[in-house]
Amino acid sequence: MIESLKKELTLFDLVSDCDQWKDRMAVIYDDGKVSVGLAYNQVMILASKISSLIECHTESPDVIGVCLEPNQYVPAVLIGVLKSGNAFLNFTASSKGYLQNVLEKLKVNILFVQLSNLKALEKLLFQFSTEIISNDTLQHLNMVLIKLNRPQYPRTERTSLAYCITTSGTTGTPKIVKVPHNCIVLNILYQRRTFRIREEDIVFLSSPLTFDPSIVDIFVTLSSGSCLLMTSDAMKVVPNRLLWLLTKYHVSVMQCTPTLLSRFGITDPQTSLLSEYSSLRVLALGGEQFPPLTHLQQWRAPGNSTKFYNLYGITEVSCWSSIYEVTEPDFREVIEDVPLGKPMIDTEFIVKDDNGKVIKNGQGYLYIGSLNRICFINDEDQQIVTEKVLRPTGDLVNINSQGQIIYIGRTDSQIKRHGKRIDLREIEQVVCRVERIKTCKILHVYKDSILVAVVVERSDNVTSTSFNNLVSEVKTQTEDCLPAHCWLDKVIRIEKMPMTNHGKCDVEALWKIVKANFECSDEPKEIQKDMEKYLAKVWKEILVISGEVKEDAMFIFSGGNSVQAVQLANRIQTDLNIQLPWLLDYILHKSFGEIFKEIIFTIGKEQDTAEIDKIQNKGLMKPFLSKDRSNYENLGNQTIFMETQDKFDLQKISRKRRISDTEKLCEEQHSPENNLIGKNVLEKEN
Repeated sequence: MIESLKKELTLFDLVSDCDQWKDRMAVIYDDGKVSVGLAYNQVMILASKISSLIECHTESPDVIGVCLEPNQYVPAVLIGVLKSGNAFLNFTASSKGYLQNVLEKLKVNILFVQLSNLKALEKLLFQFSTEIISNDTLQHLNMVLIKLNRPQYPRTERTSLAYCITTSGTTGTPKIVKVPHNCIVLNILYQRRTFRIREEDIVFLSSPLTFDPSIVDIFVTLSSGSCLLMTSDAMKVVPNRLLWLLTKYHVSVMQCTPTLLSRFGITDPQTSLLSEYSSLRVLALGGEQFPPLTHLQQWRAPGNSTKFYNLYGITEVSCWSSIYEVTEPDFREVIEDVPLGKPMIDTEFIVKDDNGKVIKNGQGYLYIGSLNRICFINDEDQQIVTEKVLRPTGDLVNINSQGQIIYIGRTDSQIKRHGKRIDLREIEQVVCRVERIKTCKILHVYKDSILVAVVVERSDNVTSTSFNNLVSEVKTQTEDCLPAHCWLDKVIRIEKMPMTNHGKCDVEALWKIVKANFECSDEPKEIQKDMEKYLAKVWKEILVISGEVKEDAMFIFSGGNSVQAVQLANRIQTDLNIQLPWLLDYILHKSFGEIFKEIIFTIGKEQDTAEIDKIQNKGLMKPFLSKDRSNYENLGNQTIFMETQDKFDLQKISRKRRISDTEKLCEEQHSPENNLIGKNVLEKEN
């Protein structure tokens, strides 16, 4: 069935006939504050209006830019673009200079931009002669249409492209991948059949719109009569809130990266997302190496029936190329490596050795080939292809004795960060465009997903002020030219690059430099002496701003985004050498002053706990700690008394309450009837 339809169907065809579902809910958007939805008939009405608007304002654009934050109207806009016979390019307002090159290469003439993104795009739009158009429909959707006045070339037939997307290249500029309908439609039909998607399903959209799995999720859902659940980027990076959302709507199908899943921890999924009675039928993991089955066994509760799938693919053969279902025997045997699975329809896996020879077993380099599923990269001619096209994946694999292909790792400088592929050499080239930079090496701290730029300046005369300016220049350059998942967390200056005996950059030596820098950059105790000054400093560094940080400043409203929020949370926890699981949520939703106060409060509790443990180890406070430890753990906003060998110290846990008559309490502590210090204090306070 799939094979017979593959050449005729377009993405729009998949969703155009929805009369049987017209009154069913198609899309729900919930960011924890607002919950709104659209039925199928509402989505198609809006799509028709978008299509008519495009036809009124352009003669022949092949690609239309779409700059929208996640919301309930996104599917309608994309469907409207497709209905008009055009392709779409999803992009973010943070792309800036990186985006200008893409728009010019694709000859984009029309942009749909959310009003809240206009200010961030001012610099970009200034490079073009533009016309901003609005009407009742656009005002209702909280967006505008922007015409980029450039020469238009008459076109008599619709484009064969469904959408365009960018991915990391090795030349310092992103690769533009142009995806025809027959390439992505096969993917959607195959996945819809494999996952047995049905009308009752709630499918969660976890990927950003600039990541091609999002296209698969949207059209797998809306071509099946299911409901698509969307949320904000800020919600996605706060694990407990996201878990609450998934549970609230009884999500049954979810496709995400292993990193996103791991953020939930071990115990929380067992009682919700992966519990015995979980609504989640399908959990497909892709975009990164599949996690060990021992991890999955820890995450899922006994009796959980969720089916797990390993998805593998590259953007150049959009989007997925293989699926492997993890079976119960796999879990019982705890297989060491989960295979990539069988290639999808019209897709072939080929493994070559170092000499380019095709091999059937052992280790080699993976290529993905197809005669029909062919995307066009950069300036490749969009002509009818009569021969199979092989795309290198850049992945090293192993063919085991059963003929299964096992992923080993990357063969080049490309890595996965926040579920998206980036090329470290690309970032290096962008950093080296800063006039003061002589050379640069980018290192990726995988555990914390931190990007570090190690740079050598052209001048040896460097002061602390000039270095701070350099850091600002480097971060501005990368944030102007690269997408958010490529932005740097730290810049380290060295006098010269360490070299190996072969004259190559000594990466091992660089790692030692980076490690030493993290260990001695700012001792936690020194930072704590002026926490407010430190917090303001890193706040401004991440946002690349200057001036005073006011107490009521909000990170997002100050120009930050969810990626930068993760960077700030990682930086603070690394510098303070402390785990603050609530920090990311606070950065996204609380003011600077509230974040500062909560950090101070938490550090105070950590120090109090350490002091109590120290005293307990010396044999003191035994009546209190051994007889009823829960009194201490449950004190909350109370004050406790601690005895030392030389004197009594009043340790304040609460920011609100303090006992005034210290001497009286100290005397009462010695009376035999008062064994529980915490209980005694509570009684005296009350």
